[in-house]
Amino acid sequence: MIDWGRFLCGTGDLAASNTICRIVGSADPSDLNAPNIAIGDLAGNQTVTRTVTNVGIKRSTYTAHIAAPAGVTATVSPTTLTVAPGRTASYKVTFTRTTAAFGSYVTGALTWADGTHSVRSQLVIRPVGVRAPATVTGSGASGSTTVSVKSGFTGTLSTSVAGFVRRPNARPR
Repeated sequence: MIDWGRFLCGTGDLAASNTICRIVGSADPSDLNAPNIAIGDLAGNQTVTRTVTNVGIKRSTYTAHIAAPAGVTATVSPTTLTVAPGRTASYKVTFTRTTAAFGSYVTGALTWADGTHSVRSQLVIRPVGVRAPATVTGSGASGSTTVSVKSGFTGTLSTSVAGFVRRPNARPR
């Protein structure tokens, strides 16, 4: 339940001022521990973690097989999971955009197999040139804030300010 609350706060479906968000916090929606992996704003690279549970009656060893989305590299760590009955194990997948077009979705799959069973997770990735908040707000006549921006490419990122901005040395009227 906490994971879902953090997910809803992270997507903006619940306002940061909502009681649930104040209690459980917020999380990147890509970090929801669901079977499939979706990243709607891959800027450069991103790592997601998933935790799985062995619901079988014997210890199983699964090996990862990945079909990376076109134009994206995907690296799984560890590549083998050995899990006892009723126990859990975690793995990470790191995605890095190489040639995928910005703003377009690309798909792939991650399959865990033990020779008898296989479990497949869909991978859906949308690379972006820049990941930044759509808006930044403040209150009061002066102040500053930090804005987290991540570039999805190498090179220079030029920025500009739009909206109501007080110019340095301007006199209020």
